[in-house]
Amino acid sequence: MLHTYEPADLDDMTVQEALDAVLVDLLDHPLTAPSGSVFTVLRHIDLLCHLTARAAGDAQFGLACNHADAADQARVEPLSRAAAHLGGATAHYTLVLAPSSP
Repeated sequence: MLHTYEPADLDDMTVQEALDAVLVDLLDHPLTAPSGSVFTVLRHIDLLCHLTARAAGDAQFGLACNHADAADQARVEPLSRAAAHLGGATAHYTLVLAPSSP
């Protein structure tokens, strides 16, 4: 069964569940042809941008509340790293977009 997630579907999930869902979606919908895959590339970019913004926002929220201490900073560091990696994945898919156009 193929999974298809949209950003709104991810809002009701934890960050880990959303990451897992997008990973499944990316693997279930590979970019197979250089032309005609623009929709798939744009969907992947949309999902990755949504996750990047969510991870960055959650990290910022964790640091801004009540003057974050060292423990808070350590807790949100994985979210910051995830946002950076998701941003890199978004950049990768963006570079694939031009060759995918007919």
